[in-house]
Amino acid sequence: MPTLTLIPLLAPLALLAGALASLAVRGPAALRGLRAAALTAVAAALTSLALVAATGAADGYLFRLDPVSAALLALVTGLGAVILPFSIRYLDGDPRRHVFLARLALTLAMVTTLVIAGNLVLMALAWIGMSLALHGLLTFRRERPAARLAARHKFILARLSDAALVVAVALLTAHFGTAHVATISDAIRQGADVPTAAPLLLALAAILKSALLPVHGWLTRVIDAPTPVSALLHAGLVNAGGAMLIRLSDILSAAPAAMTLLAVTGAASAIVAGLVALTQCSAKQALAWSTIAQMGFMLMQCGLGLWALALLHIVAHSIYKAHAFLRAGSAVETIRAIRPGAPRATLPTALAALALSTALVAAIGAAFGLNPASDPQVLALGAVLGAGLLPLLAPALAAPRLAPRGLGTAALVTAGYFAVHAAAGSFFAGLPQPPALSPAALTALALGTAAFAAAGLVQTLAPGRTGAGWAALRLHLARGLYLDTLLTRALPAPKA
Repeated sequence: MPTLTLIPLLAPLALLAGALASLAVRGPAALRGLRAAALTAVAAALTSLALVAATGAADGYLFRLDPVSAALLALVTGLGAVILPFSIRYLDGDPRRHVFLARLALTLAMVTTLVIAGNLVLMALAWIGMSLALHGLLTFRRERPAARLAARHKFILARLSDAALVVAVALLTAHFGTAHVATISDAIRQGADVPTAAPLLLALAAILKSALLPVHGWLTRVIDAPTPVSALLHAGLVNAGGAMLIRLSDILSAAPAAMTLLAVTGAASAIVAGLVALTQCSAKQALAWSTIAQMGFMLMQCGLGLWALALLHIVAHSIYKAHAFLRAGSAVETIRAIRPGAPRATLPTALAALALSTALVAAIGAAFGLNPASDPQVLALGAVLGAGLLPLLAPALAAPRLAPRGLGTAALVTAGYFAVHAAAGSFFAGLPQPPALSPAALTALALGTAAFAAAGLVQTLAPGRTGAGWAALRLHLARGLYLDTLLTRALPAPKA
């Protein structure tokens, strides 16, 4: 095993040692040990990132150090360095604090093992271990019925996800004669075929892990868990599906059916969950639905073959969502600080804003050397971004005094998207390129982009509308369109 691959291994080992110390020692010494473990993990991650930048990738049979693993390791350890000290203060005085902290450190150790794994078997073991450790965190407050229900549903769906991944690993290992990810990727790039079922099972495992529709209900219920659990889950663990797909991107890229499944399921989840999030009264519920939408968008990026953008999405979403959950208690003060009186958008101004955002995407994309024939996925994602800018652009067009600021902000955001895409493609150059699309796939891509545009129009026009139709739409959206009802009834209820 190359020496460089041992450096990132210090992160999970330090966190595992911190978990054991929390159970065995307790008291102030254990807390100091946990803080030291978190800082050691961060130091190992930053050292790994610097080594990758200086020397390139290093591959061992069990572990791999490359830009993808180094970036994800830095992300996870950074989150751990924030959430662990927060948990120490949050549970101050709780007699079972040492148990919670041990489970939290163990969960982080499993996640760090997952992101640096270069072997399918080790990846599957870390995947299962992470899920079981998370179950211990979700059941920490067993006296809360909602928490028990969420943990029960999560446990059942997680076992299905585990089974899908284990079967996929078995199929791939038997087919290629090895569990070494780099060897399998090299074989695929040289033209080797992939077992048909394996990529579909990998996609299914990621969908179940990421809480996409219609298996999302447990994620909206875990808000009854302690705040550090919500922060870790929404900022880190729910991203595990996307991280696994990116690590195995060569396998997925060779399977159009699996890519289509990811793109369609991800797009549908992003649109529906994004609209539902706007109707939630609870700050944590809104954040939970936002997470489902973001996970859908990220898996859609994977399905389009935009692996580098999906990885950057994971990093950005994790940082934002950890911050949002850890300060969710100040949501009321934040809302009060927002000044009312923004001009209301009308349908003509919303349609004009949509046309303007589309023109911005086309013009700025062309300036970056992109064209619809060779880069349809990148431009389609830019158009989706443009639809997301409608709530900014439409009020700006309705009020001339706001127009320069709104247009300038939209142009900067659009240019930033294409610049980030170019930079990500350079830094993560080892990831596969987006596949060529068939006419049917291009049609589906256009329809999906139109669906995002329609959702953007609804998001822009809905605020402040009082008609019966708008009221009914808000009511059904607030209840999640009842998509989780059948699954909730089918799954067994937890014991009291």
